[in-house]
Amino acid sequence: MGIERMMFLDINGNSANLDDVLLIAMKSGKFQPEYAAKLSEYSVGSSALLRNPYGALMVKINDMAAQLKIPLEYRDAKGLGDTSDREAFIEECHEYLNKLRKEYPGYFEKQKKVMDEIASYTSALDMLGHVNVDDVNFDNIWNNEFLKIRFGRLPTANAAKLEVYEDKPYEWYKLDSNPSFIWCLYFTADEYKDDIDQMFFSLGFERLRVPDFVHGTASQAMASIRDSLQEERKLLWQAGEEIDDFVKREQETFLRVYTIVKYFHDAYDLRRYVVSIRDHFHLVGFVLERDAGEFIKLFANIQGLDIQVIPAGGQDRIPVPVKLRNNRFVRPFEMFVNMYGAPSYHDIDPTPFLAYTYTLLFGIMFGDLGHGLCVALLGYFLWEKKRMPLGGIMTRIGFSSMVFGFLYGSVFGFEHALDWFYVGILGLHEKPIEVLHPTMTMTLLIAAVGVGALLIMSAIVFNMITGLKRRDFDRVFLSSNGLCGLLFYGSVLFGAIGTIMGNTVFTTPYVLTLIVLPLVVIFFREPINHIIHSINQDSLISHDEQLTQYSILDQKDANIPELFSSPFMTARFGRIPTDSYKKLTFYSNEPFMLYPVKTDPEYIWFIYATAIANKEQMDAIFHDLYFERIFIPEDDLRTTEDAERFIKKCIEMGEPPVTVTVQEKYGEIKPSRRRTFFEKIFPEGFGNFFTVTFFEMFEVILSFISNTMSFLRVGGFILVHAGMMSVVFTLAEMINSGGATIAVIVIGNVFVMGIEGLIVGIQVLRLEFYEMFSRFYGANGDLFAPVQMEYGQ
Repeated sequence: MGIERMMFLDINGNSANLDDVLLIAMKSGKFQPEYAAKLSEYSVGSSALLRNPYGALMVKINDMAAQLKIPLEYRDAKGLGDTSDREAFIEECHEYLNKLRKEYPGYFEKQKKVMDEIASYTSALDMLGHVNVDDVNFDNIWNNEFLKIRFGRLPTANAAKLEVYEDKPYEWYKLDSNPSFIWCLYFTADEYKDDIDQMFFSLGFERLRVPDFVHGTASQAMASIRDSLQEERKLLWQAGEEIDDFVKREQETFLRVYTIVKYFHDAYDLRRYVVSIRDHFHLVGFVLERDAGEFIKLFANIQGLDIQVIPAGGQDRIPVPVKLRNNRFVRPFEMFVNMYGAPSYHDIDPTPFLAYTYTLLFGIMFGDLGHGLCVALLGYFLWEKKRMPLGGIMTRIGFSSMVFGFLYGSVFGFEHALDWFYVGILGLHEKPIEVLHPTMTMTLLIAAVGVGALLIMSAIVFNMITGLKRRDFDRVFLSSNGLCGLLFYGSVLFGAIGTIMGNTVFTTPYVLTLIVLPLVVIFFREPINHIIHSINQDSLISHDEQLTQYSILDQKDANIPELFSSPFMTARFGRIPTDSYKKLTFYSNEPFMLYPVKTDPEYIWFIYATAIANKEQMDAIFHDLYFERIFIPEDDLRTTEDAERFIKKCIEMGEPPVTVTVQEKYGEIKPSRRRTFFEKIFPEGFGNFFTVTFFEMFEVILSFISNTMSFLRVGGFILVHAGMMSVVFTLAEMINSGGATIAVIVIGNVFVMGIEGLIVGIQVLRLEFYEMFSRFYGANGDLFAPVQMEYGQ
């Protein structure tokens, strides 16, 4: 149970094998890649991601799938052919897709042509439906050489305006009408057609062109068109069948091609994680410790591959992903934890704590044997049929409700339904907990606060355990959620309980030692941390093997001028903050040499040297680490003794000696002032520290009070549940009408289960997140997400 152990893998080899490595890694479904460029030792490399050679294939496949309406699904790719020669495979896929592209457009063109004919016939039928006179012969109309005839529709509102144009050389006939339009014919001599057409156009006339296949009278033409339309619809069905037959014939092969092309395409995209240095690649990432051995064996057939396996968590340059592993009871509650945020690799998995406390609190607040059974059955259905994690949670909290419902003696709101069992079988005088008894109210509320106090102290203990894992002294001892906070909170609670029971607990030694002293330590938490940090820096200096053994000033054969004057090397002298020195371990594989000179609590003085070709790269790294370069004058580089004298003087003064030569060549050098001890522990000043910390302490004390009082809702909801069901039965008694009474009870139970069950579920989750998680859980991790593809084997 908890967080699974991870292994960090650094895979490197010849770039010619990169694609094979990526394919195996993706196919395994066990490897989560990380960007190798995040590691300083590979930051000088270049990205291995080039133009994806499978991109054009994917575009073709997606276009064809959209046109042929083929859902893209993975298929078994066996029998597809040899894929070891990827260039040949790409060419074969292009040839296959091009062959399909040449064939299937003919089917669609045939279908489109038929559809256009159907549209034309349908439009003609619609037009002819408005010709309600049967003495109009379209053959006679179209064959007239001297008259131009137009068929169309005119807005009804504009028909009256035609009277204005009575003197124009035209005639028009009304064929059909509705409130909006009048269908009509107008004709005129060929020489006047332009003017008349313009006149009707200005009146909103919409010309409807009669197709040339319309012959005879309107009824004859409509009968002929209907026959033709029926034939075209048969042709359309045949065209559709041809397309379906084509899709059925090619679909499986097409999807097998898609499967393996998608596989190669996605594997190639993994190159964005890879760094290439000359002709070698570096791929880094994580696998589960239990899968590491099996994963490494997958690469046994690739020659020249080097795989370094390192236990994860030893370095923080790349955050370690998290894989939760819990038992069957706890596992569904991972959904709630992931809603809040995944734990980091060094944290405690809060899922078991949440699972058991959530189940307990929900059962206490929603205790009813019947309602719990319904919740459990619904959860079982959701889990078995829908595979919903919420269903698994509902099953567990439903059983918890049943247990506490048994203790409360409540079954679907019937508070005395189990009295026969308690009295007749268990031999009790009454049920164990009488929720509605007047003397029980205060007991329930006090018990709820007690449960809350225990859970809050448990959260503080978890925070201390996490601090021990991280070796965080402040988190374990000084914080309000550490040992001091636990002493303060526990002492106040113990004293309050003792006072209620009539004992004198809050004596002066008790208050000063267990209440005031922890608060004072919490108040001065920041200055204490600054003092400890300063001591740790001195400890680093005195115990650092490199600094104590390899100081250049202690080497008798050291030649400092040679470092600065070599035609092949560049050297820099200066100092770096102690904190930044720790980060130099990240760059242990970079091409530079470090020569420590002297250390003090704030700075480490040293010389670093590197090849001329790497000068800019190394200067950039040290600049980012706040390295303060000090130029050594040329006169002081004539001998090693002169250089040592200058360096010692810099260290003694805590700044470079300001000489005329240095100023003229490098400009003014501003000396830095060392901070006093008081300034170190109060960087922002004591006044600012006191003001800010005072209000923070006020918030700490309030949070303890408010968090504890929040658990009153646990007892409150016990009473609310019983009260709501009492209202339901009161309404049922008021109706007193047989079937109606039963209906009220049933509907009331459904309402209470739905509304109160939802509210209780949310309130318990709120208690978990705000009152407990906020004290020990950072939720700053990322879930383990290995690359994988459902690729048919």
